[in-house]
Amino acid sequence: MHFKLELAISWLDILKFKKFNVDIQILFRDIVVEILVNSWLPYKKYNLYFGKQDKIANQLESLSLSNEDIETQSNRQGAFKENLRSIIATQDLSDIEKYLKRYVPFRLISPFLKEKLEGIDIDHGVDREIPRIAIEEFDRLKPLYCFDIPDSRKFTAIIVHPDWAKYIENNYSIVRNWACWEWLQYMQSCNPQVEVTPQKIFLTKD
Repeated sequence: MHFKLELAISWLDILKFKKFNVDIQILFRDIVVEILVNSWLPYKKYNLYFGKQDKIANQLESLSLSNEDIETQSNRQGAFKENLRSIIATQDLSDIEKYLKRYVPFRLISPFLKEKLEGIDIDHGVDREIPRIAIEEFDRLKPLYCFDIPDSRKFTAIIVHPDWAKYIENNYSIVRNWACWEWLQYMQSCNPQVEVTPQKIFLTKD
């Protein structure tokens, strides 16, 4: 659940940065970078727990950077979030990218493809079939996005459906606020011993 929320928030941010231009593919690696950027504050500064299936914390620990380094550079250059993003983008993210590719981008759009997924085992066949189905049914079923190639292991980018890009552009604040609210509730459930506030989980410096 939480990986889907992190993915949703991150690709929404990237889509806005790209001015909702569907002619520009969104690299999956860029989404991974954004997920790590968005996870930095709650984990590194507030020591919040992401859940027992989480792999994000391990990846953040493995990165060759410290909060002090980022703060120092940002104080000189400004734009904390932008600076954090550029630093994380230089790291080796192959392990976390491979892990997130296992199911996260497919489960987010599976409700749109329900009629074509009937009879396919959710644990063994769905993730393998979704990239192909999403591409083949892109115009008819209109999932949020499809993939650059119909291979669940080798795809490198997602292609946002133009109808959804337009809808999100017109309703960006509502959609993102909903996703952020769900993320806040999830984080509170994982950290019942502390009060989880928006200031603890969302970077506001751009």
